Amino acid sequence: PHNLYLEILVNLGLLGMSIFIIFLFLIINKIVKSLFEKSINNIQRIILIFFLTFFIAELLPLRSYGSIFQVNNGSIFWFFLGLVSYINNLIIKK
Repeated sequence: PHNLYLEILVNLGLLGMSIFIIFLFLIINKIVKSLFEKSINNIQRIILIFFLTFFIAELLPLRSYGSIFQVNNGSIFWFFLGLVSYINNLIIKK
């Protein structure tokens, strides 16, 4: 497996791929909406943009992976997914 989306498609099928894409869309949509809230300050906004940029860079389809479910590159992806979600929840709760 050298492509994130082909690996997910082969391992999980169309239903799993659809759920994965919807899940990513919802997370990114929530983060982008929180960027435009007036309740967060500039430092929080910069932190969100920084981690969102790294998260989206992990999703580039032309990047060679390994296996998203088993190797280091997959660990980096899941780590950034959790980190971005956690930071977004911290900022929204304040």
